[in-house]
Amino acid sequence: MKKLFIMSLVLMMLISSVLNVSAMNIVELKLSNEEMKIIREQERELLKFDAKIDELYEQRILITSKEKVNINELNEIDLQLEALGVEFLNIEDIAIQFPETKNLGYKESLDEKNAGTKVSVPSSSVNTWTSIRYSNQYYGGERYNIQKLTAIPKSKSSGLWHEKTKTINYNYNWEAGKTSLLKTTTSTIIGGVYKNASIVLTVFDALKDALSNIRKESIIDPTDVIYSWDTKTTALFFYVRPEAYGDSSQRLSEISTKCYTSLGYIVDATRWDYDGNGTYQPFPNNIGGDREWTDTPDYYNSRIRAIQAYRAGHQTNHDVVRYIKLSGAESKTIQYIYPLQPQFPLECEY
Repeated sequence: MKKLFIMSLVLMMLISSVLNVSAMNIVELKLSNEEMKIIREQERELLKFDAKIDELYEQRILITSKEKVNINELNEIDLQLEALGVEFLNIEDIAIQFPETKNLGYKESLDEKNAGTKVSVPSSSVNTWTSIRYSNQYYGGERYNIQKLTAIPKSKSSGLWHEKTKTINYNYNWEAGKTSLLKTTTSTIIGGVYKNASIVLTVFDALKDALSNIRKESIIDPTDVIYSWDTKTTALFFYVRPEAYGDSSQRLSEISTKCYTSLGYIVDATRWDYDGNGTYQPFPNNIGGDREWTDTPDYYNSRIRAIQAYRAGHQTNHDVVRYIKLSGAESKTIQYIYPLQPQFPLECEY
């Protein structure tokens, strides 16, 4: 009978529009090898499901970043999101439905009488807000319901959108293959620990597309470089409650962010190339280019982290980008970018 019940439960989850079992809890469920295989496959499918939604969000950011937004492309993405179970809702109820009192620090006793499933999400002129729900998430022998609220910037007025232009003057000749035109160092908060990652763009890599005959040994006599960038932050808010209780029992248990940065540069420099006769000849250039990258914390978009924080009951987890440092040649700092680290949803609106 017990096995029949478990297999029935597995079948129900297989036909659910949102797959909803965590592989981390297989041992706790004490299932058979065959049942564990099914659940592991469900978890793989759920990870693919999350990745597909995340990919559509990134496409949405790229479309809304353009000066002229292609409405048809945007509508097509939104239709795909809705088909996956994502909801686009309104702003009016945010102060009521997602108050700061839902933070873990305000955790109250549960009330089964207030059971319900509908929570409204903000809609605004600066951000796109969406919601998706994951039911029957197993952990520690208990079932949980998770509502994930996502904020995606669509206007430069959003607290999740940062942009700037800056000119840096350089003084010394560069060897194209050894000098960095751009170096990024990103610090993310991983469970209270700072984890750093970095990418490097050499002068050679930055200019080779525009200068077909540039070599790594080429000497560049720089004057200045104009850097322009914008960073768009996607913020996720995970509200957790026991499956048997209503949304009045939800608590904000996990906040995570990731940042998409687009950077353009214009190099005003003179390249000195060896002419084969014992001298170097100057070739003035004013060359531009661009680079794009995404900074994502290890635990970004983690349902497990949200449940763990809820069970601990002390405070909300923050797996967010702390800062992005832009550095140039000659060890010069271009800028520290400090993306928003929101404590609650409405903070993204300002």
